[in-house]
Amino acid sequence: FLNVNDPRMVFVTAKQLENADRLLALYKAGDAPPGTTDKQLWQARKVRDGVIHPDTGLVIPVPFRMSFFVFANVPICVGMILTPPTMLNALFWQWANQSYNAAFNYANRNATIPVDMKSMWTSYGIATSVACAVSFSLNVLVKRATNMSPAMRTLIQRTVPYTAVATAGACNAVAMRYREAIEGIEILDGPNGKVVGRSVTAGKWALAQVAATRIALPLPIL
Repeated sequence: FLNVNDPRMVFVTAKQLENADRLLALYKAGDAPPGTTDKQLWQARKVRDGVIHPDTGLVIPVPFRMSFFVFANVPICVGMILTPPTMLNALFWQWANQSYNAAFNYANRNATIPVDMKSMWTSYGIATSVACAVSFSLNVLVKRATNMSPAMRTLIQRTVPYTAVATAGACNAVAMRYREAIEGIEILDGPNGKVVGRSVTAGKWALAQVAATRIALPLPIL
């Protein structure tokens, strides 16, 4: 988890990725160059895991890599916090955030379970609707709370973006990947990377961890 979220993975070049793949292939074939260290092998593995999708084997576009998630969310979160707390601003930034999240979730999906376009658009619609509904409802409630002090009103208004983002982010992840909890996910043999079975329990745990991550990641910024 820490390796794929390392911000340095954003700046990996095609040449670095090619060298990492070559070194790992040589090592797997038992023909690693003399003097190759464990540190070099782990670094090569880190580069590959941070850039290549584990199921498709394709390069993940930079804006949708795990390592880029915080960078992408900074301007969105700044917009949520610093723009005037009008209804239009709240709805716009929630829509922008969920649009990015939908693309991010698709780029990092579990490709062993096919996701059709209908499911993807459904998850996008659910997450965007939840984010906008939560943001709209909380803003209305704050405005109608006439017995609240101005300072408390401002404080609560500043928590609206996080509440909406966290709720919608979890909903987005669940809507996009719920089949993992129903059909299970593939289990790999650690040393060899071979598929040894499929586990529903592992799928549920994976989905819960993804949802928890979507709740936790915006917290430091918002």
